[in-house]
Amino acid sequence: MKSKTPDLPLCQCYYLARVFPLFRLVRTYRHRGGLPWWSTSQKLVSPVPQVPHPSYFERAHHVAVQSLSPTHIGGDQVNYITNFQQCRPDTGDYEKPKAEIREWLQAPRFVEVHRASMELRTDETGTWFIESSEFQQFIGNSGCILWCTGMPGAGKTILASTSIKHLQTTFRNDVSVAVVYAYLRYNESYPLREIFASLLDQLLVHDNVVVKIESSYRQMKEDGVQYTTKELISVLKDVVPCLSRVFAIIDGLDEAADDVKDGLLEALPTTGANLLIFSRPLELYSHHTPQALQVSIQARTADIALYINEQFKKNSRLRALLGGRGELASELSHRIKSQANGMFLLARLQLEAVMRNSSSAKSLFESLEKLPSGIDAMYLLTLERINSQPEELLSVTQRLFVWLLHQVSPLTLEDLQYALAVSVDGQPFDMGSIVPATMNPPTRINIRIMKRLTRAQ
Repeated sequence: MKSKTPDLPLCQCYYLARVFPLFRLVRTYRHRGGLPWWSTSQKLVSPVPQVPHPSYFERAHHVAVQSLSPTHIGGDQVNYITNFQQCRPDTGDYEKPKAEIREWLQAPRFVEVHRASMELRTDETGTWFIESSEFQQFIGNSGCILWCTGMPGAGKTILASTSIKHLQTTFRNDVSVAVVYAYLRYNESYPLREIFASLLDQLLVHDNVVVKIESSYRQMKEDGVQYTTKELISVLKDVVPCLSRVFAIIDGLDEAADDVKDGLLEALPTTGANLLIFSRPLELYSHHTPQALQVSIQARTADIALYINEQFKKNSRLRALLGGRGELASELSHRIKSQANGMFLLARLQLEAVMRNSSSAKSLFESLEKLPSGIDAMYLLTLERINSQPEELLSVTQRLFVWLLHQVSPLTLEDLQYALAVSVDGQPFDMGSIVPATMNPPTRINIRIMKRLTRAQ
């Protein structure tokens, strides 16, 4: 007598972790008159030994078989039970193709810009943003877009780097989550293709992304061609679903070319990644992301207070001017906060200006009263100070600005020192002409500060 056909199909096919090619998982089904299919009362017979590496798993990634149990065929049931566990990838298998793909992509790297921004950050600043409901929604909801806007000097780049660091720390033990980013600047005009290539380059940290694109990479390399912009967008759409979540952070969108703005805002939301944008207000481009959460960025007075308190603790000159008196530091913090108008950069410039021009606590507060209140006026004051230097130092400063404003790619501190050692007239290089990174008062030429000024937002 033939057994009756079960009501439900005998097998279901699953894609495991989105990287497992195909895996058959057959649950136990029973005749409608018997026990329900989810019952645990069935008994298995004739167990077979464990098969840790069966041949049909040869091309599987990130999955290891833990145990197999037997097939039992009876009058009213068929049992196929497979237990499995996910395992960490063997990173050694993919290091070589990963390095080859990265070299072939030739994508810009933003990690040094990120590190420089983190170096400027005062501990605990930006906590208000990380704890905001909008940022928590950005983390918790798949495909969420959060657009943060603020005027120059509001501290957008510091918040961007703070967000990146927080996401990296939060998900550092989750190999299925990726954090990628780009810092866009007027003086480093990257075309759209290079930005997409950089985001893909950062995703290559994950082995399943390498597996996903390796075949297309080898074909294109054999043909002697590179991904086009459209192809990179298509690749990003393919690889983002390989991970449980991808966070993409774009800082300085307003500083990109118009076609880059449109291209990024049109393409990135379609990849499925969570998108976090920092820029000046860009109402003209908001139609690309009508559902985006919006946050207006202004430096919180608490963040400015943290910065001034840190300077009071670490800066020997400021501590000496205030006589080590905490109440004077609090008064200084209060006055600078009231004049900064929500601009972190303005607060920093004001503090640097009063420290430079003061010889006592009284003169420090008097200097603060004379400072202009706007960021543009502070820039003019800085330029006036530069122009008041002796002729030789003025020449060095002016050449430094020229190098910074016309650099094709980011220049390191050492690059600038060597560049300034080249004569303007005959262009010979002289090791004896290398300018120290920071010269002592009264000259006060600080190349690091100059670099920050040319990048200030």
